[in-house]
Amino acid sequence: MSAMEHKLGTQLATGATASPVPKTHSQTARRAAGGELRIIHDETGADLAVYVTDPHSEQSFEAVMEADAEDKEIGDPVTVNNTKYVVTQWEVNEVNDDVKRVSIGLRTVDATLTVPGASTNTNT
Repeated sequence: MSAMEHKLGTQLATGATASPVPKTHSQTARRAAGGELRIIHDETGADLAVYVTDPHSEQSFEAVMEADAEDKEIGDPVTVNNTKYVVTQWEVNEVNDDVKRVSIGLRTVDATLTVPGASTNTNT
């Protein structure tokens, strides 16, 4: 399939965002805001305030895999545009008469998290 070419009318966004996981190639992509919305009411039931707990971003991809792509584990770190994510889903689908496809889920994590075993000592 060739790329879409805009001809008339309002130009719209097209295509899938590239998967940030090495050796995977997006076929579809999804981005979403995550968290739990809480609306606080006053004694009359009128809306008083809106809070969000655990605000985060989520991304998911359906991708094809290169033959030497390495599988990921849940919790593995992935960086996207200097934002830290962790893998929340890694599901490979295999069929005899097609290429391997992977469903990848990512969500943002606190930027201060460090990889276990990595040195944080800056005094050398």
